[in-house]
Amino acid sequence: MVQENGKKVFTMLFAALVTIEFTDLLFALDSIPAIFAITTDPFLVFSSNIFAIMGLRSLFFFLSSMLEKFHYLKYSVFAILVFVSIKLIGLHYFKFPEWASLLFIALSLGIGVVYSLYKDKENQS
Repeated sequence: MVQENGKKVFTMLFAALVTIEFTDLLFALDSIPAIFAITTDPFLVFSSNIFAIMGLRSLFFFLSSMLEKFHYLKYSVFAILVFVSIKLIGLHYFKFPEWASLLFIALSLGIGVVYSLYKDKENQS
């Protein structure tokens, strides 16, 4: 805050800070279905959202830069989102073990990265 003409006013830096923190909150809310795809344990859901608020924005920018480098990673992310959707829809009918969800996520991301590297090497030849 600064004093201008005898009034205290907020600066543009404050507006930028509020916008960034609001974006962090939206990213954290966006991560709730992702954690429910792995577990329904309330402690893990709450703690993961706390960590999401603290660092998900930087992870988002990291992932967006990785999408530019690994062109087929977007298909892996799509497969993960479809898996999460199916898992959330069928939550009452079928229980996926946590290890299976984590294995699917790791395999999906790994396949996307390896295939992108393979295609890039193939295109350079």
